[in-house]
Amino acid sequence: MLEMDYHIQDKLVLRQGEAYEVLAKTEVSVSDIAFVVLSDITEELVSVHPFLVSDYLVNPVKVLQN
Repeated sequence: MLEMDYHIQDKLVLRQGEAYEVLAKTEVSVSDIAFVVLSDITEELVSVHPFLVSDYLVNPVKVLQN
């Protein structure tokens, strides 16, 4: 979930409070990391900086161990 709505060139691409699945992680360097998610608005891949993420786990699946 994101802290705020995310816009690219004044166009809303991701919504605050909406859960997005991380499809990939890019890491150019230790300090340059981004997550790639699919926009439910534009259906385009969007690169999101981790500081915009407010919650990494929404309804996490519990792993059962025997």
